[in-house]
Amino acid sequence: MENEYYLRDCCENFVLKKHSLIVASYPSVIVFGEIANGTKFNNLKYFKFKTFEAKLLLETIGQIVVFFNGENELTKTNFFNDPVKEIDYIWQGNYLRKKDNNITKTVTLTVESKKVETFSVSFNLEGMNNLIYLIKRCLISSLCLKDVEEHFITEVIKLTEDVILSCKNNPSTAENVVNCFLSENCYKNAFKTSFYKEILAYYNDIILVLKDLSLLWFNENEVQ
Repeated sequence: MENEYYLRDCCENFVLKKHSLIVASYPSVIVFGEIANGTKFNNLKYFKFKTFEAKLLLETIGQIVVFFNGENELTKTNFFNDPVKEIDYIWQGNYLRKKDNNITKTVTLTVESKKVETFSVSFNLEGMNNLIYLIKRCLISSLCLKDVEEHFITEVIKLTEDVILSCKNNPSTAENVVNCFLSENCYKNAFKTSFYKEILAYYNDIILVLKDLSLLWFNENEVQ
């Protein structure tokens, strides 16, 4: 039996543009899918990822982006499997050349329970881009941090990957990053640096995933 995810219990939720789907965050969990009676996610009609499984989700999104930039249709790919509950998450790239030679690409995400399809949704490039943005937003809120701590993470992901990685094991680098953030935002005497250094170490992998998601997502307002 799957857990029940009520909207009233979530940290944050968003309606996915042009889809009747909700993307929501819960403590250490991200869920997106179909809502039943406007109150909770419909059983076996949603995708769920633990926050610390974000790297797996990133790898799948990266493969989907490669598909949109390529030319070949892809067979079904299993990107998550729960052998105990017998649940599989699958994605497939669809490639259609119309009579006027224009190409339409979509990606279909599917939930299967005991090898039977229970939920499926398709995205074009714009829809996938919107989903990436909301996953990034919900990944941050699933950490259950204060506003200033979320702000700290959004500033850290602007740094290079090498600097972020160094913060995990190099106290000097972490100290410099924290002090810079606190000084630039006039927080220098309001917060202790130790907690922010702990954020850099404990959530290092997640911060790197957030950085990569930021690179995969494009700002439609900046596209000519």
